[in-house]
Amino acid sequence: MRPGTGYGTKVDFTELAPVLRAVAVANSQSSARMLQAIESGSHVRTALQVFRECDADSCGFLTWSNGGIRDFVMAVFTQLGLVPPAEMQTYAAHTLFDMNRTMCLSACDCLCLTDTLLRAIFLFNSEDAPTMQAEPSAKARSNGAKRSPRPVVPVAEELAEAQAETERLRQELEELQAAEAQADAMAADDKEMPGPEAVSARQCRGIGDTSALVWTARAHAENSRLERELKSLRSLANRQRGEVHWLHELRQQLQTACRQEELEREHQQLMELQEEDTEAELRERDLERRREQRLEALVQERQERRERIEQRERELQEQELAHGLEQQRLMRKEQDLQQRERELRKEREKRLQQAEALRSHELDFSRELGRLKGSSALREEMASPPSASSDRLEPEEEAEADSAEVAAQAAAQTLENRKLRRELESLRALAQWQQSEVGAVLACRPGDLTRPHEEPPVSQGQQVAGSSRPRGSLVMAALAGEALLERAERDGALQAPAGEGMDGTGAASAVSKYATVAQFAPEVAEW
Repeated sequence: MRPGTGYGTKVDFTELAPVLRAVAVANSQSSARMLQAIESGSHVRTALQVFRECDADSCGFLTWSNGGIRDFVMAVFTQLGLVPPAEMQTYAAHTLFDMNRTMCLSACDCLCLTDTLLRAIFLFNSEDAPTMQAEPSAKARSNGAKRSPRPVVPVAEELAEAQAETERLRQELEELQAAEAQADAMAADDKEMPGPEAVSARQCRGIGDTSALVWTARAHAENSRLERELKSLRSLANRQRGEVHWLHELRQQLQTACRQEELEREHQQLMELQEEDTEAELRERDLERRREQRLEALVQERQERRERIEQRERELQEQELAHGLEQQRLMRKEQDLQQRERELRKEREKRLQQAEALRSHELDFSRELGRLKGSSALREEMASPPSASSDRLEPEEEAEADSAEVAAQAAAQTLENRKLRRELESLRALAQWQQSEVGAVLACRPGDLTRPHEEPPVSQGQQVAGSSRPRGSLVMAALAGEALLERAERDGALQAPAGEGMDGTGAASAVSKYATVAQFAPEVAEW
């Protein structure tokens, strides 16, 4: 005997089709293709190939306990490109072929199982599929949980009718059993009656006994039929109980799935809200970080500005200190220059006094020499006897006298020239020194001019003191020239009476020499 002993099982598709209605709706788009496959028998070949793959041990059957039958059905539906039925729906069809409850099916039973499922889905649900497919998707989603348990109501009614029929049959069976007991009691009374009365009674009731026997046979036949019907109803009731139990489980599964979907939606919404909260927190953190960065940048900028201001103040203080030191140095240098100028002025005055004394001494010497010459000439005239020729000198004597005078004048001019050369050299030395001093002052002045914006404004007294540095030396040169000119005029005035015995050539030469010095003095003063 093959496993399951489902060979030759009759399947009521009207009972199985409502159970698979949800699968039919899910596979409604493939109905035309599957109808052609069922007519051609290609689905059986596909199922046979899948069975060979699932039966890896080549046992020739599949069991439900290890999930072989369930995996086989799912593999066949997947191979055909269909949505497989649920486990309870497959089990409802599996019970039709597993009559002995061995929980295993042979290869033929497995092929019949898949054929039964496909026919129940695509042949007996073809009229309901278009109506359910035409409903809007929103209504199908909202009423999916309510629409799935619809087969429960007629099955429950049928179960109630079956239970009522079972009670009725049980009452009839009890009545039949009571009638049989009554007939048996009557037969026992007849056996107890003695003699001819019993015989006459039996003869009188012969016809009645035959009818009773016929009625009893009929009752037994009806009894056996009712028992068979009761068994079939019990099996039907058990099957319906299993279907009701499966439908209840399916409804619980659908409710669980709906609840799971709702929980998933709520979880999705919660996750979205959490993501939004996280994004908001990130935005707030970003804004806070940017605000902190701006504050740090502002604080750093203020700190840098403060440091720059402090650095600038320090530089200004250093510049003021350096300027003060420079002013002190310049003041010391100016004081040194003034002291040096005073010293040079004293030295110049001293030299002028020495030159004046030397000149006066030379003048006295020249005057004394002239006086001596004049007195010697007078003595010679007085010593010579007066004669006619004495009134008139000879040309040779006149020439000698003239040569003597010329020699004296030349000696005086030579002395005067030497003295003037010495004074001129001293003036040149003084001019060179003043030029070096002016160069030093000008060299110091560009250092002050390179920083006009850093130094404070110079007071009027400082400007006068700074501008008087070169002017003082020039004024000294001018004063020296004027002193020389005055000295020349005074010497000319002094030599006028002393040179009465000399001709006008000597006075003219002396005047020309002092004029030359007078002409040179303004140039020196200008320099």
